[in-house]
Amino acid sequence: MNHLLLLLVESKSGCELTGELEEAWNLYTRGMDQIPSRSVGYVLRILGQNPTEDDIVEMVMKANCDWEGLMSRKDFLGVGIEILKNSCNQMDDVKAAFRVFDHNNDGTISKEELKEAMVNFGTRVTDDEFQIMFAEADQNNDGLIDFDEFVMMMMPSTAAAAGGLM
Repeated sequence: MNHLLLLLVESKSGCELTGELEEAWNLYTRGMDQIPSRSVGYVLRILGQNPTEDDIVEMVMKANCDWEGLMSRKDFLGVGIEILKNSCNQMDDVKAAFRVFDHNNDGTISKEELKEAMVNFGTRVTDDEFQIMFAEADQNNDGLIDFDEFVMMMMPSTAAAAGGLM
């Protein structure tokens, strides 16, 4: 889940989330009341999700729809809220992990903080390996890993799905 979607979900009530799901549905379906069940992943991708085929199959099954059949707007909204809430739970785990690394609580992870955390976790790497790893995570080259960079490092499939929204 991208950082933007997390803020959206955390700041909205259930009714507002349903509105966001409806907007994504309408954007994809252009107002149709049903779409092929196997296409619901496209609607979720509008919201920055990156569901696997297994996720989509599970969603179709929870909505009691046939894979080869159609899913209604109502069925989609019923299971879509659950998908967004599950993504929030995953993002809560990432936030907690970020806090473990960010010892001084300044909202960034310095090289020193990362190195100390890795040592505390028993992760051993050479200095060269560490420099390469840090450089890959530090996308804006400011010498620090901010939360969005941490999310991209920890959840690369989600970052790819965000496609520059972060």
